[in-house]
Amino acid sequence: DDAFCKDALKILYDSSDNGKFDIVQGRAKSLVYLDKNYEECPKNLQRNIFYYEGEIFNHEIFHKSFYNHFITCTLWNKLIKRELYDKAFNDIPHSYCVMNEDFLIYFFISLYAKSFKGIDSIIHFYTVDTGITADKCIKDLRLWENKCTTSNVVTVIEYFIINNKNLFSKKELKLLKSIGVSFAKTLIRDFNYLVHPEIKAKAYELLCFYFGDKNIKLLMQQCMGKKRP
Repeated sequence: DDAFCKDALKILYDSSDNGKFDIVQGRAKSLVYLDKNYEECPKNLQRNIFYYEGEIFNHEIFHKSFYNHFITCTLWNKLIKRELYDKAFNDIPHSYCVMNEDFLIYFFISLYAKSFKGIDSIIHFYTVDTGITADKCIKDLRLWENKCTTSNVVTVIEYFIINNKNLFSKKELKLLKSIGVSFAKTLIRDFNYLVHPEIKAKAYELLCFYFGDKNIKLLMQQCMGKKRP
């Protein structure tokens, strides 16, 4: 699966100026796993790994992550202070979430972080064809349900926003409201192109259970005829 490059943690910590920065992020490289070896990822399979080189402070960290998309909203290829994790988990209620859980955790971390530093060093090797996000035929209902649990990410974030609107700009609030639609559309495309016919009926039931049948029917009409990116 994914892997750190040699001395990744040392490079990240040395770049933090002895812990001055709350978050330090390096670059990542997309790879494929073929014949028990990691190889360069073809351009058509490469994932968007957003990266920002330089220093950012306070709310601009959240803004550049979730609004500008200059920073990938994940935990990997970052060194993050433990106290930020503690703050994040204080705001995350117990929920069944297997996919995009790092998106959820980073949402809160980026809100509470006071300083960020992006460095021009490859830290992380991201394997595009393994793990839960790989574009492979889905024959296991449990795997499909794990994907559907991304709806719980949306639930937690939306509940927090309702009670903390003052933390966000109007533009940010508008964008955040579209996260659930974006996650659901991705799953609908996975449902259309990756779910095996033998489990399609039960997979559809799970999709509707997590996202709501009316929402899924409406979004399916919108996605009809569109090719999967």
